[in-house]
Amino acid sequence: MNTTLAKRIFSLFVWITGLFISISLLAQSSSKPNIVLIVADDLGYGDLSCYGGKLVKTPNIDRLADQGIRCTDGYASAATCAPSRLGLMTGNYQQRYGAYSNKTSPRAKIPQQQLFIPQLLKKVGYRTAHIGKWHINRPVKNVFDELFNEINGGADYFPNTEGKLTGKLKQPMQHGWSDSLKTPYMTDAHGDAAVGFIKAQASIKQPFFLYLAFNAPHSPWQAQLELKDTYKHITPEIMQLYAAMIYSLDQNVGKVLRQLEESGVDEQTLVVFVSDNGPEWGRNYPALNWPAHWDSTIVGSAGPLSGRKAEFLEGGIRVPFILRWPRNLKANSVYTRPVSTLDLFETFRKMANAPATPSDGVDLIPYLQSKVRADPHEILFWQGGETRPIYARRGDYKLVAPLNSKEPSVLFHLATDIGEKQDVASKNPGIVAQLMDKVETWKKMIQSLN
Repeated sequence: MNTTLAKRIFSLFVWITGLFISISLLAQSSSKPNIVLIVADDLGYGDLSCYGGKLVKTPNIDRLADQGIRCTDGYASAATCAPSRLGLMTGNYQQRYGAYSNKTSPRAKIPQQQLFIPQLLKKVGYRTAHIGKWHINRPVKNVFDELFNEINGGADYFPNTEGKLTGKLKQPMQHGWSDSLKTPYMTDAHGDAAVGFIKAQASIKQPFFLYLAFNAPHSPWQAQLELKDTYKHITPEIMQLYAAMIYSLDQNVGKVLRQLEESGVDEQTLVVFVSDNGPEWGRNYPALNWPAHWDSTIVGSAGPLSGRKAEFLEGGIRVPFILRWPRNLKANSVYTRPVSTLDLFETFRKMANAPATPSDGVDLIPYLQSKVRADPHEILFWQGGETRPIYARRGDYKLVAPLNSKEPSVLFHLATDIGEKQDVASKNPGIVAQLMDKVETWKKMIQSLN
C-alpha cells in the first residue's frame, strides 16, 4: 500500500470516528429531559387554589398540580429571598458560605469551584437561560447562556419614563394600578421571554434549562388597571393589588405550559414550581400614599401555618412545591413527606446524568415514584443568623433550639399541630435530646466552613 493511499484511509477513519462521536453525543443530548424551574417571589403556602387559597383562582398552576405531584411539606432553605436562592442554586445549605439572611448574603464566600445548577447542566449539553430575579453574589452572566431582565431585590412592575423595564425600584416606593394595555407589565414580559426561549430551543432539539424567576408577587404591590374591577370586592385594597398580581403570575405560568405543548416538548420536560419563602407583611418602606392600617396586613396567605417571610415558623419556610414530569411522575398525586429546594440540584443532576457533585440535597425522583419509602431526609435545618436559633425538622417533630443554653428548647408536633401553637418539649425530653445532638453536629459543620 502506497503512502498516499494509507494517509487517505487514515483520514477517512478519523472523519468517520469523529462523525460517530458527534452523532452519539447529539443522540445522548437530545435524549436528556428539559427542565423548567419556575420560582415565585414571596408567594405564600396558602395563596394558590390547589393549596386551599380562596383569594384568587389559579387554574394554570392548579393544572400543573393536577398533572403532577403536589408536595404538602415542601420547604425553602431560608425565610428570605437571597439565602433561599443561593441554597437552591448550589444544593447546599447556604450557611456553608456565610449566607443567613438578605443582609449577610451579599458577603457570602462562594468558592469559585462551586457549580450552580446551570453550570453543571451546561457540562452535559444543556442550553441555559435566566429570566427575572437573581439576588446572588455571583455574576449571573457567568452562570447562564442567556439572560433577560436581571433583578436583585424589589423591582417596579411598570416601565420608567423612557418606557423600559429596568429591574430596579424607584424610591419612594409606589403601590397601585397602572394601565398595562399602554405599557408592558413585568410579569407579562417575563412570561413572554420564557415563551420565546422555549420556541427557539424546541426548534434546534437541544436540551434546555430555563430558570424563570418571577419577581411576583414581591413588593412593590403594583397591578394592571384592567383587573381592578375584578377584585374590587376584596379589602383592604392592598389585597386587591395582590390578588391581581397572583392572577397575572398564574396567567404567565399558563403561557409557558401552553408553549411547551405547542412546541411538542411537554412530555420530555420536567416543570417545577416553588416559592422562595413565605408571604410578607405590608410595610411602609417608605412608600407614597400608604395607609397606616396596611402595615398590620400580611400580604398573602400562609394558609393554616403560623409565621411569614423572615420567620422560621412554618409560614415563613413551607412553600408551594409542585413537580410535573409526564410518564415519569404519577399525575394528580400528593406527596406528604418533607422535601426541600436544596433537593432540586441533585434531582436535576441525576436526570441529566451530569457528573457527581457534592450537595446537601437528594434526588427526589425515586421518592416521588414510591421506589424509596423512607423520608428523603433524616433531618432538615434552618438558621437566620449566626447568633439566632436553629430550627430542625425530623419526621413530624420540629425543634427550635436557642443558641443560649439557658433558654429552653421548643418542640412542635406538626402532624397534630400544623399551626405550631403547642410546645410539647416537656412531654418528649428524649426527642428533644436527640434533636439537640443533631443540631450541635450541624452547627459544628457550618462553623468549620465559615
